[in-house]
Amino acid sequence: VAVDEARLSGKALEIQISKLEKQMKVAAGELEFETAARLRDEIRRLEAQELGV
Repeated sequence: VAVDEARLSGKALEIQISKLEKQMKVAAGELEFETAARLRDEIRRLEAQELGV
């Protein structure tokens, strides 16, 4: 994930989260559970950023 998430906000942040969710589902479907878990953690971090936590 080479996107500078620190600069994302609003709609761009939502789009990035959506992309990561799709990647996570693909990874899980391919039994790449470590990759899926890493993506899940990144999604949670971005969601917290979105909420200002």
